[in-house]
Amino acid sequence: MLKQKALVDVLGQVNTSGVDGSWLFNKEGLLLAYVGSEQKTVASNVSSALLASVWSALERRASDLKETILVLEDGVIGCTIVARSMLLAVKANKKADLGMIRPAPKIYPNPSDPGRFANEIDIQTNIFGLEVDKKTELFQYIVSIKADLTVKKEVVFTKKGKEELKGVCFENGKLFFIKPLEDGFVREDIVDVGDGKSMLPGIKRAIQFIEGPYGRGNNNPAIVIDASKVAFHKEQLVMDKIAEILLKNPTLGIQEFEREKCIPVIRGLDCYSTYSGRTRHLKIEGISHLDASTARFELKDGGNCTESAVLPDVRQRLIMTGMIAADISSKNEILSELGVNVCPEPLMAKGQLLPPNRLQFSTQNTEATSGKWRFSGFFRPAEPPKIWAIYAVGYPNNSFSIENFGKFVSMFMHGCQSKGIRLGEPAESKLIHVDDMENVLDIAGRSNCSFVFVISDDSISHLHQKYKMIERKYEMIVQDMRMSLANNVVIQGKRLTLENVINKTNLKLGGTNYLVMDTKLNDVLVIGVGLSLPTGTSKFVSFGKEILSPLVVGYASNGKAPQEFTGDFVLSPVGQVTISSIEEIMTQCLELYNKCRQKLPKRVLVYRSGSSEGAHGAIIAHEIPLARVAIGRFSSAIKLIYVVVSKDHTYRFFKNNLDNIDTASSSSSSTSSGASRTSSRKADQMNIPPGVLLDSVVTHPACKQFFLNSHTTLQGTAKTPLYTILADDCDAKLCTLEEITYNLCHCHQIVGLTTSLPTPLYVANEYAKRGRNLFTERCMQPVLIGAESEKSTLEKVTDELSYKKKRGLLDRRINA
Repeated sequence: MLKQKALVDVLGQVNTSGVDGSWLFNKEGLLLAYVGSEQKTVASNVSSALLASVWSALERRASDLKETILVLEDGVIGCTIVARSMLLAVKANKKADLGMIRPAPKIYPNPSDPGRFANEIDIQTNIFGLEVDKKTELFQYIVSIKADLTVKKEVVFTKKGKEELKGVCFENGKLFFIKPLEDGFVREDIVDVGDGKSMLPGIKRAIQFIEGPYGRGNNNPAIVIDASKVAFHKEQLVMDKIAEILLKNPTLGIQEFEREKCIPVIRGLDCYSTYSGRTRHLKIEGISHLDASTARFELKDGGNCTESAVLPDVRQRLIMTGMIAADISSKNEILSELGVNVCPEPLMAKGQLLPPNRLQFSTQNTEATSGKWRFSGFFRPAEPPKIWAIYAVGYPNNSFSIENFGKFVSMFMHGCQSKGIRLGEPAESKLIHVDDMENVLDIAGRSNCSFVFVISDDSISHLHQKYKMIERKYEMIVQDMRMSLANNVVIQGKRLTLENVINKTNLKLGGTNYLVMDTKLNDVLVIGVGLSLPTGTSKFVSFGKEILSPLVVGYASNGKAPQEFTGDFVLSPVGQVTISSIEEIMTQCLELYNKCRQKLPKRVLVYRSGSSEGAHGAIIAHEIPLARVAIGRFSSAIKLIYVVVSKDHTYRFFKNNLDNIDTASSSSSSTSSGASRTSSRKADQMNIPPGVLLDSVVTHPACKQFFLNSHTTLQGTAKTPLYTILADDCDAKLCTLEEITYNLCHCHQIVGLTTSLPTPLYVANEYAKRGRNLFTERCMQPVLIGAESEKSTLEKVTDELSYKKKRGLLDRRINA
């Protein structure tokens, strides 16, 4: 604990250049230290109590409050949270610059020159430029109804308000149109999704600063608009609502199981009933009688914010229609008064197309043309297990016969052998009843079986997590496959499905399917860090009646070999924007690298997901220094590059002149949601191809960042990841980072397609999911009871569930 004198000495360093007072106090207003001229009218302890009261009032409106600035008659007070319950306030006079009392802004690595690759491509965006004609003080007004898109929150309108309402605003700039046909949308834009719900069109809006059409060194405001859809309950009679849920006429009577089916859908909905000219607002709690034939439902959030997949040409039309319907234009009276002009046409940008990569298999090299390739013999086949077994799990009447099971076993073994895995006969192969499977796996684990292949009936959903608990217990690899896929292999001869299964088997057993011909990864430790946020179903009673719902942090690295990514997970306290366990993760990965390669890396490249732009400052200030501390324990010469990857943005990128794309050769036909015509176009033909790169014009002027579309889009419109470099000790060229990132998107090893995220981050996200599933399964067993802190309890559970003490699993990509 700091002594009083030490606190005063530290606070005294703040009082300079117009800053004449600083307080350190807790949220209850208890003053710990004050440095400055003692005020005659208000004592410092009274000031701290008043400031704590103001903070508490603001925090009730914004639960994630980090900082506030109070403008007074004689100066300015800045207040920020410095610990869980501690506040720091600094007072400055009127002449002091605001920067003297406000924490330093986020400091990004300086943007470097854009990459220069051979092929350029015209890219249409959803970015609309803004021009401000006059200086105007802008104030933010809340002029729309806001609500969360969750089951627990609802949107309730009065009858008069509904008649006058044009759209409904939600958080994060979402706007949905209640009467879309009146706003220029077409009938096909409203999709019936069952249960009396319809997907209504809308838009998502975000104000961003971009470099603009003149590239580096420029700073231009813009509005980014994307199309969106969400399920709303229809306005209809109660009986019609029930009829759509049950797909029958409810006036003929409903049975108990049908009643149970209806209740979860309609419970909590608002409705209006009219009797004798009087309208009453009611809330449905369940079905208790059937004579509410005049009750009408009001609109409510569907609770499932799932966007329908739309092709790029349809999305472009929805964006332009939504922009007009929301009156986002220079003709808008409010914008006109403020002197803000909105460009009517979206920005056109020049993208670059990265060259294809070459992949090395056992006997030949293959070019990944358009992000696709065919597999050959494995580069390094896995060592075959000495004892292995294969089971089909289901019910007596399932569709997988003994004959089909025998054929699949033969095809699987032959396929493994043809790829180079010298797989012998299984120690046991038979059909197992679902109730006996756990016992069978226990026996296999105790019999030193090292690999079990399981074919599970599609209706079995509860066993997969149990498989993984048993896998960890005995360090016995368990690979699960759906029975319908196995039937497709045997009956329909789907060889590609079997090939993908065998590719996964080789990875799980420790093999390498292919190598990307890239030397840039030599002496580079690449780490992916992914997150799994808690849900309402993941809970763990640790002590007393307290319930823990931890953040699961998955990580993966190439410590074992340059292109082999293995990992683990840790459980961390939830509610933090930074990863407190990053120091432990860096240490584990560096130790693995040093152990397997007998040397230390020259550079550490981290890809981190699960962060918004608003958290960048905290990551730079708190998370990255922890990573540097871990690196410094090994060598001060190791350089760090820290990249945050996000798909949680509003940007969309399209091919130019979509209407002129020749897709006459397409053999499939599909009706795109919201389209006014039937389209025979495929998503992969209409979307931007793999390898499209944008690192200027649309990027933030203060950041070193780029957009890279590395994958083939098979449905809807491409969502291109955004890469923002938060730390770069190497001052690396942007083109080098872009090439490395694109190459890493080829390392998935299971299917012959590039992934949308670099493989280390993709694998890390899978480890985070695995950790969440194991934690959920752990909750169903007797729990630890103790008086430990949350952190120490999570550390114990991490040791219980993670793989760091299971060397037979830690060095393999078991979550392939």
